[in-house]
Amino acid sequence: MGKATGFRIIRRVVKGLCELAPNFINWPTNRNDAAIIWNGFREKGPIPKVVGTIDGCHINITKPSEDGNSFINRHHNFSIQLQAVCDHECKFTHVYIGNCGSVHDQRVLRLSGISEYFNNPKTYFPEGCHLVGDSAYTLHKYLMVPYRNNGHLTEQQIHFKRSLSSARVTIERACGSLKNRFRRILNCCPLKETQFIPQYILACCVLHNICLMNNDLIEVESINKGNVSTDTLNRRSNEYLLAGGQDKRNRITIDIWPGEA
Repeated sequence: MGKATGFRIIRRVVKGLCELAPNFINWPTNRNDAAIIWNGFREKGPIPKVVGTIDGCHINITKPSEDGNSFINRHHNFSIQLQAVCDHECKFTHVYIGNCGSVHDQRVLRLSGISEYFNNPKTYFPEGCHLVGDSAYTLHKYLMVPYRNNGHLTEQQIHFKRSLSSARVTIERACGSLKNRFRRILNCCPLKETQFIPQYILACCVLHNICLMNNDLIEVESINKGNVSTDTLNRRSNEYLLAGGQDKRNRITIDIWPGEA
């Protein structure tokens, strides 16, 4: 088979999988579906009402012929970002793909549409449920992140931070499984067209969910932390206290503390 023929076939298959994406990558938009997820997360750790874990990872690519420097990430690789939310079973419930590697996670969050979900909590966050993420994101009523380590964290805050990590590991496993299953995006995606790569990655995410739905599991090898975003913001704006996020986090911290209050 000629290379041109093979590439046309890849394009057709990718296009078909992208069209099917809404059937397999679904946000839980009703209370029952959300409850299945937060009950699943509750079996993994003490933090209640977790409807998903969010993180960004970089898919390394060859240097683009145009505007290549904007694709350089903090590890000095050329990359395209995948921001994903997954449930307790590592199935993706939301993906956003295509930003250059230099774009910060919080900006990707705003561009992805998740911030619009925050404005419609009755549909996307029933009963006050929330996502969990790392410190690259801004604290929000519907997005719990760790306390910033200022050297003076209380035992309760440290316990909350560890509990959050136990939930967050799910998205790291999901991204690790995705890359280990589809090896062409593990180290460096060989595709040249940057406009086509996001579609290719989305097709992989669809197949990832289909595999999990059919109990086709894969062992996750050690996750390359260079590919999973763990950026930490050194500066916080007034957005840090948006929408009652601080009060909610403090309340959860007290509720899950196993020792004496």
